[in-house]
Amino acid sequence: MLSARLAGIKRIIFGVHNLAQKRKTHFEKYQDSFIGKNTSYFITASKTASSRLINNRNFDNKKVIQIFNTLIQPKVIQNKDSLLKTLNIDNNRFIIVQVALLTHRKGQLYLLKALKSIKSVDKDTFNNIQVLMVGDGEDRFKLEDYVKSHQLEDNVRFLGHRTDYMDFINSADLFILPSIKDEDMPLVILSAMSLKKAIISTQLAGIAEQIPHNSASILLEVNQLDKLSDSIIRLYNDEALRKKLGENAHNRYMKYFDYNNMISKYIGIYNKLLEKNKL
Repeated sequence: MLSARLAGIKRIIFGVHNLAQKRKTHFEKYQDSFIGKNTSYFITASKTASSRLINNRNFDNKKVIQIFNTLIQPKVIQNKDSLLKTLNIDNNRFIIVQVALLTHRKGQLYLLKALKSIKSVDKDTFNNIQVLMVGDGEDRFKLEDYVKSHQLEDNVRFLGHRTDYMDFINSADLFILPSIKDEDMPLVILSAMSLKKAIISTQLAGIAEQIPHNSASILLEVNQLDKLSDSIIRLYNDEALRKKLGENAHNRYMKYFDYNNMISKYIGIYNKLLEKNKL
């Protein structure tokens, strides 16, 4: 912000992609005042993020605009059978995929705990589940240690950062993102929606705006993630429900998250600011 002002930029658009917290220090009041005066518009993906900016940081509600996240989806290169063959995984196994930075806020530990719970209550289901963790991050060693200490090695693969992550989402019977904080509207959920995948996630920020609970996904409250295993078993046993959720998620993706439509909204904002510059 300061750099832009020093460079003589008069119109600034501030993209906010997480949930604004309440001010913790007196200094933040002056910081927010500076940001508010020098920002033309704040753009958020979700209604929740917009309301947090207004209520927690006292920014002008006339400057806060919501535009859904969007992206040009990478193409699927390798089909499911080919991918699983490459990984030496039986194509009859139930594939759960998670794509994210391996970090606390993404909630991967809750997925591993759910798998451990399934192991204790439904051994047959457990034996048929294969979890593919795509991504890297500071929690990788911690998560790998959990897998080893609870004898989950045959059911969990850590695949690191992959540019072909769409191939893994495409191969999923179920996509899970159990985020617990600092989210707005995850792009990876849009990727899963575009591929008609059944999704389990959390009632956090804009996720419920992407994929409403029961109609297009199963969403858990963050404090209910201890029930994640129940939701996994439910979808494992109900192929028709998985298909229904995937179809509904895809329909929402096509209706509300079209790339060209979202870009046109940004262009409209830019043109409006350019007109103001001429005045």
